Amino acid sequence: MEWLRELLQLVAPERCHGCGSDMSALSDPEPFCAKCFESMSAANQPSCQRCGAPIKIAGHLPMEGCGACFREKLAFQYCWRFGLYDGVLRNLVLRCKRQGGDILAESVGFMMGKALSRQERISKPDALVAVPSHWTKRLARGHNPALGLARGISRFTGIACQSRWLFKNWRSPSQTSLTPPVRKKLGVDIFQARIPPAKQGCGIWLVDDVLTTGATASACVSALLKAGARE
Repeated sequence: MEWLRELLQLVAPERCHGCGSDMSALSDPEPFCAKCFESMSAANQPSCQRCGAPIKIAGHLPMEGCGACFREKLAFQYCWRFGLYDGVLRNLVLRCKRQGGDILAESVGFMMGKALSRQERISKPDALVAVPSHWTKRLARGHNPALGLARGISRFTGIACQSRWLFKNWRSPSQTSLTPPVRKKLGVDIFQARIPPAKQGCGIWLVDDVLTTGATASACVSALLKAGARE
């Protein structure tokens, strides 16, 4: 069965999910070869700490943001990105969005968790929450790519993934067809969060597959803060 083959490839991969190179000779193979991992990772790609936008000059940036975001009102504290939406990573994101892409999404998330573990300035949260997709989209696709990423990060880091804390009230148009002002307007009240009383005051990492303007992430974070999250 195809799902079983993909599951075995996730647990004991023989070929890299990115380039397809043979990894059967490795004693402890991971979902991606070292070359693909380095090409995906943003370790050598300077980015804004606030919005994740690429910057040309490496070094510390103030938390109030870069030229792309310092005038924007964003609910989240900072943004960490795995890599740029280009090349190998772009191809993987698109594959994760297809039917049957949930196992691949978890593989990518596992490598995100590996990269996150190297970030000394980022402290671990109490929980992981994925940007939700509407139930009609989950039904058509069979899964939520962002949740697959969150589960992969959880598998590497041990941080609990909470799949029922945040949900989408109604289905919005495709984000790629909307202008930034429209995206921000649609983000208001589209998401709702419910955090159990025992978990009030928790710190959360919000996980998504693609961030463009930050409007969706900001709307999600606003809902989580309103529901009792600390940060």
